[in-house]
Amino acid sequence: MTASSKRTRPLVSIVTPVYADPEGLQTTLQSSVEQRHSSFEIVVAVTPSSGKTLEVAEEYTSKYSELIRVVKVQEKGRARARNAGIEEANGEIIAFVDADIWMDPDWLENAILDMKTKGAHYLACSVSISSTTDNGGFIERYDRALSIPVKHYIEEYHFAPTAALLLTRGLIEEVGTFDPELTSGEDREFGNRVYERGYELYVSDCEVYHPPRKKVSDQTQKAIRIGVGMEQLRRQYPDRYSLPSLMSPLSYAPPNPKRLRSRLSSNSYKPDFLEWMLFYLFNYFLKLYQQLGRWQHFRNR
Repeated sequence: MTASSKRTRPLVSIVTPVYADPEGLQTTLQSSVEQRHSSFEIVVAVTPSSGKTLEVAEEYTSKYSELIRVVKVQEKGRARARNAGIEEANGEIIAFVDADIWMDPDWLENAILDMKTKGAHYLACSVSISSTTDNGGFIERYDRALSIPVKHYIEEYHFAPTAALLLTRGLIEEVGTFDPELTSGEDREFGNRVYERGYELYVSDCEVYHPPRKKVSDQTQKAIRIGVGMEQLRRQYPDRYSLPSLMSPLSYAPPNPKRLRSRLSSNSYKPDFLEWMLFYLFNYFLKLYQQLGRWQHFRNR
């Protein structure tokens, strides 16, 4: 198959939305161009960000002109970037891969095979938090233990994060694209919409890799973003998302230990008792930051 035919009739479009992350984008693009699948293209959806991010995208486009295209998104927002990538993509299957994710060279080929074997229209790949050290500090261990528990999210909340998510074109045409008004939580709303339409949400063992968050500030920023998304969902879709109001004491209650155990199990992490208690307390700390995110959205709306 020639490079030209890959571009005009690809089976798969890898879509990577990115905002101000040149190093993460370089990691993902290098991993993407090394995929062994016979028919794919790469679409990079760049939202308004630092010039370095766009420079990385254009450098790879120049080097792999028959494989990569860049679409410039005029407004910020992950949902808008994903929708722009979908519009630009030609593939029968859209494979969302976040900037900062990397994959083994046979990842795409195996994921597509898994998708066909399962008859899946919505396939979320497992995400492994990969570290250069065997142990790492407490925050890094917490991230490895609890971040991106894909199986837990699908079983508990009926959605998967878009870190590495494969969708058929037919599914998107039926249920629609991501809600552009959501600045966070758009992956949850989309997955819930797919589930409500009767589609089965599948998890694949075809792993991708994500770097660990090593600083408290990284975790709190993520928690605030999640909180913003929670409040947006509650206010925009009141019939679908019932959360306690910000004035309710339930919003500030300690998290359910069963959910923490489910997340640990999803990531196959087995802490000792002391570490489990520390994880639980830090999880509660982050829950309070989520409420801060909800308050920020309430003030700014």
